[in-house]
Amino acid sequence: MEVSDEIISKSIDDYINRKIYVSLSLDDLQSLSDTEIEGAIIDHITECKVKDNYKKEYKIVKSLSKGMQNVYATWWLEAEVNNWGFNQYFYNSTGQFAEEARDWYAAMWAEKMAQIVDSAIQTLLSEQDLFIKTKKSWTLEAFSDSYKETKLGECDNKFYEIEKEISNLRLIYIRNNLWEFITENNWKIKTWWKFW
Repeated sequence: MEVSDEIISKSIDDYINRKIYVSLSLDDLQSLSDTEIEGAIIDHITECKVKDNYKKEYKIVKSLSKGMQNVYATWWLEAEVNNWGFNQYFYNSTGQFAEEARDWYAAMWAEKMAQIVDSAIQTLLSEQDLFIKTKKSWTLEAFSDSYKETKLGECDNKFYEIEKEISNLRLIYIRNNLWEFITENNWKIKTWWKFW
């Protein structure tokens, strides 16, 4: 299927003009489609909580509900690995959530994915010198060259083989645990009865 400039332009406009939820109510979450809900949660965390404060990103995200932490950790892992692999994931700030992502996959019976993430973590630890050297130089050339030396590509290939198997796992978790994503302070008073 060929993608026209018009479709690309509309997609970009939709993204730029999307609603960013400063707070998330039960009504908001229930009204969002399956394709919208994940993005609304990620946008809320990234745009309203973390903002551009990446030095405190870990502390900020860890202060959120367990559901928010799990969605953030796994969504970013999958986005980064699908972009340029585990190598990129670990070089970006979201790589610091690798253990949380691994643990969530294991808790959600996505054992193969948990093993792949664990293997990537172990590979990173065994290649610590390469990681530190590349991080210190902080150049695009050094980063590109690191792909020639790292063995993380093996983990990428395993990830791509099974990612489709877990694509709906996070969505099912969100839908079954909406209360973990409600951010309005008075949600318990207004909506407790909706859970019965």
